[in-house]
Amino acid sequence: MTLTNEQAAAARAPMVPTLVQAGAGTGKTFVMAKRVEWLVSEGGFEPESILGLTFTNKAANELAERVAGNALVLTYNAFGQRIVSEFGVLIGVEPNAQLLADVSRYQLAARVALKSDLPLEDLALSKRQVVTHLIGLDDTLASHGVSTNTLRRQDEKILEALRERGRGNKEEARVLKTVQQRMVLSELVDEFREAKIRRSVIDFSDQIRLAQEVVTTNSLAVTALRARHRVVLLDEYQDTSVAQRQLLVACFGDSHPLTAVGDPLQSIYEWRAASSANLTEFPSHFKKADGAPAESYPVSVNFRSGQKILDAANRISEPLREIYSNSVVLASTPDRTQEGEVQVKYAMTWPEEVEWVRENCQHVIAAGTDPSEIAILVRRGQEVPDLFTALHSSGIPVAVAGSSELIALPEVAELIAMLNVIDDSSDNVSITRLLGGPRWGLSLRDLSLLGARAQQLVADKSERGETTLVSELAEAVADRDPSDLVSLSDAAADPGDLPYGRGVKEALARFSAELALLRKRSSDGLADLLNAVMLTTGYDIELRSDPVSYSLRRYQNVMAFRDLVEQFTSLDGESSLRGVLAWLSASSEWDEQTRISLAPTPGAVTIMTVHSAKGLEREVIFVPALVDEVFPSSRSRARWTTNPSQIPHVLRGDSMHIPADPDWSSGLTTTALESFRERMKEQALIEERRLAYVAVTRAKKQLFASGHVWGSHVKKPRVPSAYLSELAEAAEAGAGAIAGWALQPSPDATNPLLALSRSAIWPLPVNEQRQMRLREAATLVDSLMREADPTLKQHDQQSQGLLRVAREMIAEAKAAMSTQRVVSLPASLSVSQVSALNKDPDQFAVNLFRPMPVAPSPAKRRGTEFHAWVEDHYRVSALVEPLDLPGAADSQIGTDSQLEAVKAGFLKSRWAELSPVQLEWDFLISIAGRAIAGRADAVFKIDGRYTIVDWKTGSAEFVDPLQLSLYRHAWANTHSLRAEEVDALFVFLPDANELRPESLLSLDEIAHLLGSELGGTKAG
Repeated sequence: MTLTNEQAAAARAPMVPTLVQAGAGTGKTFVMAKRVEWLVSEGGFEPESILGLTFTNKAANELAERVAGNALVLTYNAFGQRIVSEFGVLIGVEPNAQLLADVSRYQLAARVALKSDLPLEDLALSKRQVVTHLIGLDDTLASHGVSTNTLRRQDEKILEALRERGRGNKEEARVLKTVQQRMVLSELVDEFREAKIRRSVIDFSDQIRLAQEVVTTNSLAVTALRARHRVVLLDEYQDTSVAQRQLLVACFGDSHPLTAVGDPLQSIYEWRAASSANLTEFPSHFKKADGAPAESYPVSVNFRSGQKILDAANRISEPLREIYSNSVVLASTPDRTQEGEVQVKYAMTWPEEVEWVRENCQHVIAAGTDPSEIAILVRRGQEVPDLFTALHSSGIPVAVAGSSELIALPEVAELIAMLNVIDDSSDNVSITRLLGGPRWGLSLRDLSLLGARAQQLVADKSERGETTLVSELAEAVADRDPSDLVSLSDAAADPGDLPYGRGVKEALARFSAELALLRKRSSDGLADLLNAVMLTTGYDIELRSDPVSYSLRRYQNVMAFRDLVEQFTSLDGESSLRGVLAWLSASSEWDEQTRISLAPTPGAVTIMTVHSAKGLEREVIFVPALVDEVFPSSRSRARWTTNPSQIPHVLRGDSMHIPADPDWSSGLTTTALESFRERMKEQALIEERRLAYVAVTRAKKQLFASGHVWGSHVKKPRVPSAYLSELAEAAEAGAGAIAGWALQPSPDATNPLLALSRSAIWPLPVNEQRQMRLREAATLVDSLMREADPTLKQHDQQSQGLLRVAREMIAEAKAAMSTQRVVSLPASLSVSQVSALNKDPDQFAVNLFRPMPVAPSPAKRRGTEFHAWVEDHYRVSALVEPLDLPGAADSQIGTDSQLEAVKAGFLKSRWAELSPVQLEWDFLISIAGRAIAGRADAVFKIDGRYTIVDWKTGSAEFVDPLQLSLYRHAWANTHSLRAEEVDALFVFLPDANELRPESLLSLDEIAHLLGSELGGTKAG
């Protein structure tokens, strides 16, 4: 690839502070690599003296692969971690402090809140909200370099001013409550940070906060860093926070040779404290030696997309370029000026739009596009289930890629709702979802009556003097939804004598009993609790009852959720349901907050949020639901006046570039607060437009943009967003075509979708064959009882049928009383279960009949660490950081030193030098009518043949060739190969010995193993 004139100018810029404004798809990584080459060859710098910083491990790895020599490439947070590790002792931080993952961070926060003596019960927040706001406030303070003392002083000024005015308006009272909450939470932040110090752990926000403290209080540390890193390159600079910018200025200000690359049009993380002002103000933050602003270089030639797609992108960015005057207009390479296609559709209903997306997916796949080169980018998770179902039902391979998208799927959302209610009996939203869902089936009328009963119970308690909290907080929470002060679970346990529908009281009794049973398990390990929920609710039976063709995706979705939950590793052997739920809540609101990367499934269309798609490129991109209040989102940006995890803008380092605080010195009028709210909304709309620009610029060849008038549940018609209208203009101007544009109905029109009722049976009936036989018997008995002839001669055939049914039911009753059990194999099994069945059918039957939790194992944990380390070695962003990877269970890594030996053995093996075509490959294969699910460690292609490798850190006596047999058949089936064309072997570490079984089982042999019940097995 030859440098363009713009790229060459940026790569060979003088050794002064330099800003490169590189537009989407303009090859910024290539430019940075070429700049490193120029610095080494022409500037005389040693590669080791060059530091490159970027945001993700994936980006760091890509840059490290491209740059010459041994230049050091790190993420911004890893750089902060290095500073803390090396110089942390100067501020009282242990140099070997362990990094606390997000999931464990929420767990520790929940524990700190639980043990705190602060008056948290006066905050009018649920326990889970306390944890979420604690984490949020800790992040906000760290991201803006603000201390808790500084925050409290500011909030005290606001409180004093508001109190002097006396009783204000309703909105002012709400601000007062928020400020009081934040002051208590700021003290909880202090306790949280002290707890991390005691445990010698730090989290992502601490890495930058503590590093900044080091460099601002110790000049020797700064001197050492500047001498070590003579040249610095900063990637994705538009996404840095104020604290990160302050750290970099402290380290490398004062004309140090530094190059920042970024694009203000792609700044989409302001909600998590990124400041686009860092890039626009770079020339003044990093001045040259003579005091002049830093040099700036544009890079505008796009190597990704055809010009017609770029025309659409430039139309979207037009209002943004008026704000960011130095941003670039994208242009294609000369050979692609006539390439690209933009299709636009404004449908009458959301189902019609989904169908349009599905049809076009089928068309582009039929035309030769690989499904993995197609992505559907959504603004929020609510649209995911309908899109997923539509594609899946048409046989289009589809996968979600992100935790918020995963959480939105129905099979996962139901599980989360149950976990929510187990943790918090006052979670009325989750209770309503469960009771109003297809399993319990309460009508709106019954739910309304249940709510009325809950209000009665609260009133009764208040009259008896049992509740003082409600009266104490009544004034403070005057604007709060009453449903937050009553508990539907109390009403379900005591429904009273209200006129519920038929069978509702019985359903509520079963629901309450089920909930009580599961709450007793809430202290179990998270994985055990999740299993208990699935078994108690019958959800596992419903999942196993699906046809294999459909259960593949549903199974993988539920297992991916289980992997997410299992990332929530316990601290000190304890676990916290509340912590993981707070984490999941944050994940569902802002996907990136969890720092989870769910790897796309090979050969499948990917559905993901636009935030998750940053850095992505695909041949075909769909952007649905481009309507007002969806994209752009109607969700207002969090404000410090109503959200205790945000801080007054006057304290922020980017205060000159965000809306000014409302004037609280003379009281907060309704007009002042409304003005602040509107200015915050305008700020949010700017970022929404940047997000739309990012979505459009992901497409290489085709862009499909769409919207709809009627959503599934809205009462008022939606209108096309400005983005959809602008893309339609670009299409009409020559970029593509408008596939259809629905006429806008009057504002008072009725949504036709509201008249449609949608229902489903969930879970599927348990033991359906038995229920059918019972119904058959009941029908026969009823008909015979009506007959006049007692001899039943004319019903001889029916009598035989009744006798047959009776005998079957008697046999069932005898079996139930016997200490011997005939255990049927379930409809779906894991590879490890099939292996256990093969080794010891009797013990497998016992485990199947009466499953027992598996105790935590240090050896298993180290085996898991090894698998995760292998993934990191191959520089692949894993689906999860699982606690139950294949091979971990058979691990014999007893000590950390043995783990290091295993790693060293792997690095010496031939496998360390090879590149796998697949890591941690999930599969589902149907054999003998049963679904077998598993995960293979790695797949390589050697001399044209696929080779499946299973890492083993135990001894050969524990391995089972059946495991490799299943892997081989699954890979062959997925890739339309004969099993004989696929190799499979075990690799034992640390010695790297390889074991290729002489013979692997055929499909017929495996089917024979699975084809019969475990007759006569003792399981009682």
